[in-house]
Amino acid sequence: MKRFGLFFLALTFLSTSTWAKKVRFSVDMASEVISALGVHVMGDFQDEAGFVNGDWQPNTALMSPNSDSTIFSIVVDIPAFRKYEYRFLNGDQSYNTEFIPNPSRVGYDFIDNRWIYIDSLADDTTEIGAIVFGGNAPRGLNLMRFLVQMPTSISVAAEGVHLIGDFQDWNLNTTYMYSFIPNIYEVIAYDSLGEHQYRFVNGETMEGLEQGIDSCFMGNVRTLNLSTDSVLTSVCFDACTQECTSPTGVFVYEEKYGDIYPNPSFGSFHLNSNYLTNGTISIWNMQGQKVLSERVSAQVFEGDFSNWSTGQYIVQIQDELGNVKQIKKWNLVR
Repeated sequence: MKRFGLFFLALTFLSTSTWAKKVRFSVDMASEVISALGVHVMGDFQDEAGFVNGDWQPNTALMSPNSDSTIFSIVVDIPAFRKYEYRFLNGDQSYNTEFIPNPSRVGYDFIDNRWIYIDSLADDTTEIGAIVFGGNAPRGLNLMRFLVQMPTSISVAAEGVHLIGDFQDWNLNTTYMYSFIPNIYEVIAYDSLGEHQYRFVNGETMEGLEQGIDSCFMGNVRTLNLSTDSVLTSVCFDACTQECTSPTGVFVYEEKYGDIYPNPSFGSFHLNSNYLTNGTISIWNMQGQKVLSERVSAQVFEGDFSNWSTGQYIVQIQDELGNVKQIKKWNLVR
């Protein structure tokens, strides 16, 4: 019985560790006065990594300095094929956290955490890079945040949507793009200033490459002249337009689910939907940035957005169970 118990424990360990991946979080503290309490990282990975008291604890994931105490790192074992959010702290209390610039945030100006998607089980360590504390990128590099929208006419490959480019050696399966909102995929990469070439891939093979014959392609590749940390405008896969067949490429619902009026409007609108009661309304701009997410207790939502930029927005309604029930365009004009 004892031997069987040991065998079962070993089998359990092997089956769970199969899905684990080593990840190194690093931060560049060269411009900071290091707290006597040390440098920490906190996030929604801590419970999976085995830290006491679980996620978002500011004082459990202590990072170790390099020889000159400018770079602090920690390696954790966490499940792969997941998106994680995190942030660095100069100290061991939540108020010691860094201020994260908008281009690096999960929700841009809405959710102020860093994020990464772990999509590999390779027997190595995923290096996130020594991001400057409170910055967008490792020292000497700049951030590039790519967004692509998949049209309804294309089925997304089981391997997901990927990015290839001269900044990652044109590797077909290393730069996975994550979808925060329906059918728009994004990823953050880092490189030096100057011109860069890239393409989007549906899957991990040459067959999934964009054809690159639209007017914005140069020699079948897209180009970017990087002059600062940049969040690129979302583009349609294999096209130059910002939209595919619909603003998110999917979801066409009947008007009986609710409507927005006036539309277009000069800054405020009224939305009536049976699904809003105890549901959620979310709004994205056409760069794929979530600019509002709000729980609603009643059937009617009214909002004043007169201080927002003019343009087109995506309004999404979720019911109280989190099911998407409506996605509509709303135009803000002056």
